[in-house]
Amino acid sequence: MKFAPDVEDAIDRFAKEEAMDREEALAVIARDWLIGLGFLQADPDPADDPEPEQITIGSISPPL
Repeated sequence: MKFAPDVEDAIDRFAKEEAMDREEALAVIARDWLIGLGFLQADPDPADDPEPEQITIGSISPPL
């Protein structure tokens, strides 16, 4: 797929800066754009998840 020269240059600069090939760059650009406009749900980032709660066997109470 070909774009206007200014867009082609921007894609090339993005791909170079992110150390990826053109196809990968276009996939990232499209995904980010679709997420930004609400057409695609972002994958949850595992880094955003809080630490799992540590439970010890002695701390669990039986149901009433």
